[in-house]
Amino acid sequence: MLKCRGLILRINKDYYAIRKCCDQKREHSKFVPTNFKLQRALFVTKLSRYEFEQLRHPRLNKNQLEQVIRNRGTDFEFLIYLHNLHKDFERKVVKSFQDSGCEVKLANRHEFRSSLSKEIMEWANVIVPIGGDGTFLLTAGRASPLFAQSQQKTPIVGFNSDPKRSEGRLMLPEYYSENPADAVARIKGVSTKGCE
Repeated sequence: MLKCRGLILRINKDYYAIRKCCDQKREHSKFVPTNFKLQRALFVTKLSRYEFEQLRHPRLNKNQLEQVIRNRGTDFEFLIYLHNLHKDFERKVVKSFQDSGCEVKLANRHEFRSSLSKEIMEWANVIVPIGGDGTFLLTAGRASPLFAQSQQKTPIVGFNSDPKRSEGRLMLPEYYSENPADAVARIKGVSTKGCE
């Protein structure tokens, strides 16, 4: 309980520090949709539980990993079902951006947390977390100091990969999880208006 309270206090402190920094620079670096062109998207995807287990046991083959997971009492079929659900959704969203002529790069949460450079974040016109609120918060938290230093304003637009089981309050509404092409069209609409 104390660890959770300490974590919440630390997140709250970081939030207000970032907000204060952004408020000071707000008049210098407002995001103006007329300057926005959707050309490059960086996707940050959540790690499914199956991917997490693969990272946790890198020396095991698929059959050995399955046995380890089953020995813990985990429903392996359901775990794979959720993994496939997320990956199918991820491909659908990425394809929607590619179909609109957008260049894309993908990174999972693990890569994003450990080694993604500021150059890749500066490269992107939009950063797209795919997963849940945790993925969104990780993405925003990693990107905020960069944006505060460079006065760059890159929109972060999140897609909830499983709106039936997860609320995803920081993500786009459920409609856009079911119709990601419509979300891209709306984003592109802001972009198109900016090009006129």
